Amino acid sequence: MRENKGLSRMIHKTLSRIIFAVLVLMSSAFAVINDGSNDYVEKMLPVSGSGTTPEYYVVMGTGLTITANSTSNRNTITFTVNGTSYMNAGTVSIPASADDRYYIYHNGKKAESGFTISGTNDWTTQTYTVQTVPFTQSGSGSYFYSFAGSVDSVVTSNMDFFLINNVNYANQTVTTLPAKINNNYYFYYGTTNASGSLQVKEYTPKLNLKVFMEGSIW
Repeated sequence: MRENKGLSRMIHKTLSRIIFAVLVLMSSAFAVINDGSNDYVEKMLPVSGSGTTPEYYVVMGTGLTITANSTSNRNTITFTVNGTSYMNAGTVSIPASADDRYYIYHNGKKAESGFTISGTNDWTTQTYTVQTVPFTQSGSGSYFYSFAGSVDSVVTSNMDFFLINNVNYANQTVTTLPAKINNNYYFYYGTTNASGSLQVKEYTPKLNLKVFMEGSIW
């Protein structure tokens, strides 16, 4: 009987550790984008990687440059950006992508293998779906929305990051939005959390009852 209790405690402790590790991993990840073959974890620039575990990253930006590159044939199995190999590349510029989305794959042979890519984070060149206010979105995913109407406030929760006109407002209540770009607000919704939530509330002019009542007396 005591052996069964001890075994149960051991199993419970092991499961608790596994669940904790999964939660830590989920909290540190950004949105995941699939290119049809692999899942790429979305990252902000600059982005770097190292070691012998295969890494799949995707960044959205402009003016990308590999600023530190230890991906020699001796240290690395594969290092590509949008399918082009940058093994032994040193410090080089990366050609522009049609949609400013760059898929990075790094697979090191030794722990010394590593890279760093810098650039300007930019989601504005993506294809945005036009939406009207009020608007809600929930669940995990990666979405681009644009709004032309008046917005009173934006509320997000459980987001990896949430951009309004290229500025991160993840997990905040925003009542003062940045200036419109081309008469639009551009939103990027990105999260791996199934409880991710977005609420866009419409601006409605508030009637000043005091002024109205005082004016009506005279």
